[in-house]
Amino acid sequence: MLFKSLVRRVGEHALRPSLQRCKIVRAQGSKRLGAIAAIISSHVNTLGPLLPA
Repeated sequence: MLFKSLVRRVGEHALRPSLQRCKIVRAQGSKRLGAIAAIISSHVNTLGPLLPA
């Protein structure tokens, strides 16, 4: 129900040509992938500002 509502709302706000070439799908993952994403995010947030521009 929430996913259908989200897709409908995106359709209301997106530019029609852009939406025609777009397919919105439900994400799939696992606890393991979530943990890996959290680790990567933490490293990027911690080390990113230290890198020279």
